[in-house]
Amino acid sequence: MAAPKINPYSHVANMPAHRHADVTPDDANDLPELSRGLFIGGIGTVVCHDSEGNTATYEITNVPFIIPILSKRVLATGTDATLIVRMW
Repeated sequence: MAAPKINPYSHVANMPAHRHADVTPDDANDLPELSRGLFIGGIGTVVCHDSEGNTATYEITNVPFIIPILSKRVLATGTDATLIVRMW
């Protein structure tokens, strides 16, 4: 019996990400795709917009850390954490 096919584009909360890429924080531009989460590899602050454009600030004190958020932008202003990878 073949394994069931999983829709990798689903925004169901418990679906795993199917791609990943490094993030360069940017105050003016959204991420190319809405992220399912942000992997943070270096301690510091991450400022991001959620899928509705609301801003949140995360103080990352232990790494690695995953922020499980549908994020559309990681802001340069206020973000000093390093090794940020988006998952979608």
